Amino acid sequence: MKLLNVFVWVIFVLPYPQDAREIPQEVLVLLSGTSPSTVAVVNSIGFECDVEIPEIPQPYGSPGRRGMSAGYWNRSLIACGGLDNSGPPISSFKDCQMLDLDTRMWQEGPDMPELLAYSGYTMVGSVFYVIGGYHTKYDGGGPTQYVYSDQIYFLDLADIEIGWVTLDMKLPSASSDLCAVASPKGNIFVIGSLSGYFNPNQADSWTSIPNQEGVGLGCDLYLTEFNSSIVVAVGGSSLKNKVETLNIGSEDLPDMAWNTDLPPFSEERTRRPSIGVLNLDLIIAGGSQTSSKIEKFTEFGWSQDASGALKETRADQASIRVPSSMFPECQS
Repeated sequence: MKLLNVFVWVIFVLPYPQDAREIPQEVLVLLSGTSPSTVAVVNSIGFECDVEIPEIPQPYGSPGRRGMSAGYWNRSLIACGGLDNSGPPISSFKDCQMLDLDTRMWQEGPDMPELLAYSGYTMVGSVFYVIGGYHTKYDGGGPTQYVYSDQIYFLDLADIEIGWVTLDMKLPSASSDLCAVASPKGNIFVIGSLSGYFNPNQADSWTSIPNQEGVGLGCDLYLTEFNSSIVVAVGGSSLKNKVETLNIGSEDLPDMAWNTDLPPFSEERTRRPSIGVLNLDLIIAGGSQTSSKIEKFTEFGWSQDASGALKETRADQASIRVPSSMFPECQS
């Protein structure tokens, strides 16, 4: 049973499968986190592939970056910001590193306008959005201070020479630990300590939706055969080992409500689990410092095949779906 059939049960959409030719063939890429600055690639079967990618460069601090933002466009990955894995003091970053997936080499991209970690991030076409977040600050020998952002920045990866642009509108309040997805209509849904959606092309377009209230969520967007959009949220401090779905439908319904009918997965994943709807199945990886298990939702529930595991535990990582053609050694 594919994920579509499960959502049919949840939101009463007719169970007609999508044409397989229209289903994107993708893998889920995990970047750094509490693991050193490495990259992991998980295929739609639920296995980490053997890929050779150099570690993500960083300008200073100990190896590894927590709370990065990541995007994909035209055969390249971008990974920005985050915090290092040492401290205190904890280093914050604003640099962006770009990975050419043909050469598998990193090069520097344009710095973000400010130091940022644990932002929401998503792609709308070629445009990479980074939403909210925070950075660390120290005054002498005092305790660590956390400076939160209400800004929304974007970078057009099709023309990076323009550089980062600050969106005219801001978040209703400075927030971090956000998860973001873009809908087919171009609205950006933000989930977490602050929840709502906005149209980046319209000023003051923020609309609040029911709040998840927790931090460390993972989320993705699922598009049904009939173009009904569903936001899938997992893990974090509030959901732990649970899955919730939000049928955003036409995106103008005032009574959006989270659905809790999907069964829980086997282990708590409270620290930004990676989630991807791959080939109509739901894959979850990382988000835990105690388990490397990869879980996949099937007609029998969450699979618990011990061979489906990351090579190392990984939490607070960034993740992005990428066409599987970028990793021929990983195609399932």
